[in-house]
Amino acid sequence: MYNIDKLTLISGIDIPIPEIGVNIHQPTIKEIAYIGEKSFYEAAQTIIVDKKDFISGLENVSEEDKTVLLQMSNFEVFLKLLETQELLRVKVQTLLSLLFPDYTINIEERLIFLINPKTKHSAMIDTNNFDILQDVVIIILCLSSSDMREEFNPQGEKAREIVEKIKRGRAKAAQSKGETKKESSFLSRYISGLGIGTNALTINNILGLTLYQLLNQLERYSLYSQYDMAIKAKMAGAKDVEDVDWLKDI
Repeated sequence: MYNIDKLTLISGIDIPIPEIGVNIHQPTIKEIAYIGEKSFYEAAQTIIVDKKDFISGLENVSEEDKTVLLQMSNFEVFLKLLETQELLRVKVQTLLSLLFPDYTINIEERLIFLINPKTKHSAMIDTNNFDILQDVVIIILCLSSSDMREEFNPQGEKAREIVEKIKRGRAKAAQSKGETKKESSFLSRYISGLGIGTNALTINNILGLTLYQLLNQLERYSLYSQYDMAIKAKMAGAKDVEDVDWLKDI
């Protein structure tokens, strides 16, 4: 996993990626709101697609079929997702523009080309450095590896057979889970809760935070609340109250 200094993350500054030759922007909650939470996470999960996690989430797939999929790189899977789903392509392009605001983003057949219209500086993301971009995106957007649930359509008869199996399996899973589950927004819930729970932050303050800053503050606030409750319990005469180090490393 790529290493980014915690001070760099919590400061919210743009982060250099020497392997790609560009700085990546840590978007604020307000900037993410322009995309919308659902579209934002759909695009982010597409960028961090992992073929092994994807395959492990499939049922009734032969070893031969798995071999075909494993021969593709993460970047190839990513491009196939965008090739077959135009709306998803737009969402990913929008997120990339948010992560690299100084650059024009062109998603081409075998690479992503970035160019700064003012300085003419350019950079390229391809199968050789895409994994680095994935690692950085996972860190700054506080994502964990998960099964990629978007469809892709690899070329070739054998690959098409695999995709049909995938579609059938997903249709069955969607039916079993039901499609009427109410859509929720954990970001808006956390923003609202943190704004009420603390005396120092307002919703407008929180909207200016990055995802890393928001989740860091939530965890720190939780620790402090536990610490405060432990102190009050001790002062009230309670025994066997566990000490809470609210300033511990998180």
